[in-house]
Order: sequence, then structure tokens, then C-alpha cells
Amino acid sequence: MIRKYFILKLAVVLLALFSFSNTSAQIKKSIHQEQSEAFKKHSFNSEKEWNEFNQFSENRRKATKEIKNTQLSKIVFGWNPYWMGTAYKDFDYSLLSDVSYFSYEVDPNTGSPLDLHSWLTTELVDYAHDNNCRVSLTVTLFNGHETFFANSTSQQTLIDTIIGLIKYRNADGVNLDIEAVPSSQSTQLTAFVKNFCTKFHAALPDAQVSIDLPAVNWSDKFNVQAMVGYIDLFLIMGYDYHWSSGDEAGPVAPKNNGQIWSEIDVTRSINYYLDHGIPPENLALAVPYYGRDWSTSGSAVPSSTTGSSESKTYQKVKDEYSNYNRQWDTHASVPYYTYQSGSVWHQCWYDDEYSLAYKYDLVKMKNLAGIGIWALGYDGTYPALWDMLAEKFKIDGATIGHGIFTDMGGPNGNYYNNEDYIFTFAPQDATEIKLVFDEFSTMAGDDILSIYDGENTDGDLLGTYSGVLDISDTLTANSGAMSIHFVSDSYGTSSGWYARLANNQYVLGITENTFNLQTFNLFPNPAKNEMFAEIKALRNENINITLINIDGANLRQKSTQIKTGNNKLDLSDLVYNLEAGNYFISISSGSFRITKKILKL
Repeated sequence: MIRKYFILKLAVVLLALFSFSNTSAQIKKSIHQEQSEAFKKHSFNSEKEWNEFNQFSENRRKATKEIKNTQLSKIVFGWNPYWMGTAYKDFDYSLLSDVSYFSYEVDPNTGSPLDLHSWLTTELVDYAHDNNCRVSLTVTLFNGHETFFANSTSQQTLIDTIIGLIKYRNADGVNLDIEAVPSSQSTQLTAFVKNFCTKFHAALPDAQVSIDLPAVNWSDKFNVQAMVGYIDLFLIMGYDYHWSSGDEAGPVAPKNNGQIWSEIDVTRSINYYLDHGIPPENLALAVPYYGRDWSTSGSAVPSSTTGSSESKTYQKVKDEYSNYNRQWDTHASVPYYTYQSGSVWHQCWYDDEYSLAYKYDLVKMKNLAGIGIWALGYDGTYPALWDMLAEKFKIDGATIGHGIFTDMGGPNGNYYNNEDYIFTFAPQDATEIKLVFDEFSTMAGDDILSIYDGENTDGDLLGTYSGVLDISDTLTANSGAMSIHFVSDSYGTSSGWYARLANNQYVLGITENTFNLQTFNLFPNPAKNEMFAEIKALRNENINITLINIDGANLRQKSTQIKTGNNKLDLSDLVYNLEAGNYFISISSGSFRITKKILKL
């Protein structure tokens, strides 16, 4: 696989992007602001009217009052927009620690609410409290910052009103969503946040103050280091990396950037805020339950846009994409699909349970406080996103017992400078964990991966690796748990590793000594529209050859017979007209399998 090596100078340049101010960054609107303005055009005043608008009825499924959320391993914070009506009656509160009602819209001239929507009457508070879930009220300020920050009376009015509203509903906190702040108002923003938190905590010492942070802190407008000690929970809005009016279609929430996307991604956003002083136990990553559909110049990735995008909830994406071919972008670790409407090409980029699982694992690796969700109810009646929350964040939940394990740069990108994290694989009922590397490359002597047999680094050391290595041995953790510790310094990065992991209940896909094949090579690799296999066999045998995508799904398959000695097979039909990206070619016979990775250009 062709992957770039970053040097220190380039790393410094990339970090500088976070303080770089450009016009497009200043004028783009977040999904919070975009949807707030869109739904504000409707004059509905009750949750019942929003139910009718959304075409669903009340009480479709009552929330349980039996399963509590005390067994969550992380914070799971979700926004409940007022325009979702009574969708909160469908939430699985056993998988939520916090729900925030969206929103109190601030009048910047007075601090009073332009609109409270249904905060005074919504049953959300009762549903959440009956299920041991905290409730907060989101305060939104999207414009008029200069006016508001210059008026101490307006600020005090807001503080007093919020305290009164939280007390009135016996709620548990407030969420500050202050966006599109001009660079000139950075100092004033910091002063307001500190004043708000001081007075709010004095009045409600047990209540929580959270604040929403932009994925990219352009010009360092949010002085987060100064806010530490005042804010209880910082929520990175880890989406809109490609936004509505952007000139390129692409991933809304790229976990990593690979070789084709902007160097700014979810992982780098987390690293930025950690490096700027937010303790991991006070930092959460918010993820999207929505995608964006752009009209584009073509189906190729990436493509320029020919118009603004339409945001689509996960439910709408799920309803639609069965008509199209779901594809997986290995550079960003997210799915997408392309289609034509008349003569116009479209690309829809979104997140599903698989891409969210990668982000949830990232939260665990970084030992963050938890996650946020924009927005609850956007998954409709589909259970997959709830199931993934249970799998990743219930203490007694299931754990994926097999799959791909890469560095934080993903399959196609480099890892990052100044990393230091521990991650443990411990599937339920596993008696052993196996790990095999297909690639390994770190800065020799400086960036080190250590692997242990056990649920922490006190277990037996299975191996310590650094440099460019061909790790042919399979590592086995006989305890049923394997812990990974990776440390990198600040002086450059490399392509990292790509490994396959499985517990005793799954086939790892490594070469077995008893297999008939003595050698198995693929060429050319990387490939365009043709590929061949050279196989040396011990005897005649029927084999199956399968093309597998990065998610483990079988895409194409053929069967043939190999003879004793040397064989050359044409596999061009497996790769012809295939989307560019990483795949596996697997050759199997009976219970034996050999798998090799390929790169399709």
C-alpha cells in the first residue's frame, strides 16, 4: 500500500491549520444552526403539531422504567431538538446518561428567550428522570455576539432566567451552544462563560454545565484552557467537516483522513483539544446521526459540488440507500453512496453503526468522558444505532470479537504525534485473542507499540515493536483479553499498522501450516483492472477465491482447481471496474484460508 510519511515540519504546518482563519470557515453554519433556522420557519407551538409534521403518532413505544443506565461505562449525551415532537417517548434511556432539550433561543439584545418552545411543558423531563437520565436545557446564541457580550444586564438576565428555568423543571444542568463567534469577541466569550459558570454553580452546585465546541477551533476563538475548572463537560461537535455549501462533497465526520481528504479529521480534533488542556475525563465527542447529500460533478471520490447539500437523518438515509450501492471510504472510515437523478450525479455521505463503532473505539482509546449525539430520534425506528451504543458502552454489553485493528490514522493514513493510549480487547466468553499484522511501520526507536496478555499492561508482554517490520508470527493472548499500548513522540510519524484480530469463536484468516498452498502471491499490487495470482500447491485441490471489502463483506467470488506445482490464475474479473480502495483476496479450501490485502487504484 502506498502511504505517506510525515516529517516534523509538515506536522507543524498541519497543526497550524487549527489557528488559521479563512473566510469559508468563518461563514459556514453548523448543523445545529442550519436546522434551527430551517425549522424556525414553521409556526408550530406544540409537540403534537410537530408529531403531525413528522408524520408519527405519540406513544409508539413507551420508554422502559425497569432498565436503568447506571451500567454505562461512558457518558452518552444526546440532544433532543424541539422539532422532534414526542420522539423522546421512543428513546432507550438505559443507553443514555444525559438528554438536552434544544433549545432556549437567546435574544442578544436582552438575554431573554426569543423562544423556549415546549421546555415548560415537555414530558421529556419526566421520561428521562423516571429512567435515571439527567436533563439539561440547551442555550443557543448564533448571532448578535457583540451586542450581547457588551451588555452586562443582558448577560445577568440570561443567567437568572436559566437558573429559574432549571429549578422550575427540576432539571440537572445547562448546555451552552454559542456558535459563529467573531474572532474579535474571543476574550468576551471567555469572560461570559466563566461568569455564567460561577453564578450557575453557586445557585445549583450539583448541576452540570456543558459547552459545545467546534470541530475546528478557527483562530482559537474558544480559549478552552481558560474554561477548564468552570465547564464540567466539553462536547466536540465532531461533524460538518464537509458542510452544506462546501465546494467538495465528502465525509461529514471523517475519523481519519487517509491520503485524499483534508488533514483535519475527528482524531485530530480530539488531539487538539487534549493538547490545549482539556482533561480527557471532561471531554466528549459528539457524533452525527445524519448525513449530507450533494449534487456533484460526477461519481468519483472526491468530486466538486454543483450546489448546496441536503441534510438527511439516518432514518432517511436508511430508507433510501437500499436502492443504491453502499460503498466504504477507507480514507475516512465512513460509508457513502452515489446515484444519478436525471442527468445529475449525487453523493450522500453519512455515518452508520460501523463507522460510529470506529469513533466509539477512538473515544475509548483516548479515555474520553464519552460521546454526544446529534440528534436523538434521527434514527427513527431502526435499532442498529441503539444496538451499537449497547455494544460499546454497556458495562455488560457485547464486544466485537473480531475485525480490523489499525493505528489512529486508519488504513490509509499516518498515526499522529504525541500519542499515548492503552486499548483493551476483551470480548465476552473469549478464551483467547489472536492478532496478526499485515503491515507495520513506525519511527524506529521513537514510536513504540507494546502488546500484553491481559486486561491491562500488568499482563505478560507478548511483544514490543518499532520500525519497519514484517511481523509474521501470530500473537495469542490466552487470558481472553489483549491490551495494546502505543506511544509516539513529537518528531514525525509513519504509516502505522494494519492488523486482523479475532477471538476463539472466529477464524482469523491466517496461513495454516497444514494448508495445501506453499506460496501465494498477488501481482500487480496495487492493481488497476487486472490482477494475477501465483500459487505453488502440494497437491491438486479445488479452491474458492473471494474478494472481501474492508467491512468483511464478500463482494465477488470464483471457484477453480489448482494442480500440484506452480499455478498462475487470472483474477482480473474480481478487480475489474472496482471502486478504488483497500480489499482482501481470500483463497480457501475446506476450513483453511489464506488472506492477502490488495490496493485497488
